[in-house]
Amino acid sequence: PKFAKPGTQTLQIMSSKTSKSKPSPASSSSRGSAHPPSSGAEWAYRRVWEINQVLSPRPHDFISTGRFYVKEGTLTMWDEKSRTKVKRYMFLFNDLLLFTLPKKKGKKFQLLVYMSLRSPSVSVESVDNSSYNNEFRLHARRKTFIFYAESVEDRKRWVKLMDGSIRGTHPEEQHTKSIHQQAKELDKKFVLPTSTPATHHDDDDDEADMTIYSEGSRDDSEEDGMLRA
Repeated sequence: PKFAKPGTQTLQIMSSKTSKSKPSPASSSSRGSAHPPSSGAEWAYRRVWEINQVLSPRPHDFISTGRFYVKEGTLTMWDEKSRTKVKRYMFLFNDLLLFTLPKKKGKKFQLLVYMSLRSPSVSVESVDNSSYNNEFRLHARRKTFIFYAESVEDRKRWVKLMDGSIRGTHPEEQHTKSIHQQAKELDKKFVLPTSTPATHHDDDDDEADMTIYSEGSRDDSEEDGMLRA
């Protein structure tokens, strides 16, 4: 990947000149549109596989037929442990958010936090009365992540897309749900109903869906200018 110089807040990973060829791993700009209009939903699903190849460590349950890419990019965030602002490279999917750091050697990203967004206690909000510009917060049941976007428009974009992932309202997901619903209706018409044991998933326990792999270190990451605000 081509990393930005110290002091900038972007991490360019794919050149627009190569849009017709197969995207390389981690192949999107940090300003992060959902996915190129010319590529369609197929690219968003393939992107999950591409990102999986560059994660270290790789989550065992990351590849899923219902998961697709939404956005990626560098965000400044507040680190409670060090009491400083740090920069993290974020990968947003329709049901998941990854906190990562680009590694010095190779085209890899150190996975720090693997967070499911599908929980009643997860929410995102803009903070307009903050002393810091362009602040927004991602709330979980026991933890709140504080982010600072590059601009007002960038914040609106992140908040809108994160909210879509939390609520499951991305157009691609709505289309998939419609197909699944049609399939269920066909099953009711042509297959005799059978009773199956109900399964229970505790969606309220979002902490069970958040895995912290590492707090991150300057030794394993890109140069200091990419990490500190």
